[in-house]
Amino acid sequence: MSSENDSFKEKSIKQIQLDYFMRTLLEEKGWYWYERNGINANEGDLILFQMDNTIIASAIYDIKIKNRPVFVVKTDTIKIFEPITNDELSAIITDLEKFDRIKRAYDISNVNMELLYKRMNLAVK
Repeated sequence: MSSENDSFKEKSIKQIQLDYFMRTLLEEKGWYWYERNGINANEGDLILFQMDNTIIASAIYDIKIKNRPVFVVKTDTIKIFEPITNDELSAIITDLEKFDRIKRAYDISNVNMELLYKRMNLAVK
């Protein structure tokens, strides 16, 4: 996600979390339209959404819509939480690469999910 996107300009992370993830993405039935590169993910992978070098939301990947710049997440798995920094996330996901604009999915069986979910449960919603 880019703060340069017109939908997110001049909005705080909390506003984006509430407006986009807890309203728009739910109204769109989990359809996430992306501007640039897609994502290489499998059903059930954990998607971590980043903004301004922090993770601000997560959801479980459902499906890719062929020939369209969209993928679908399971709406009942969308979580928002206090932003997680790169250093904090690196302590949980040991093979984490530096934040960038590349979309990555993590197989939930390959990370310390107990710690990550505990951290994500500090929800702002």
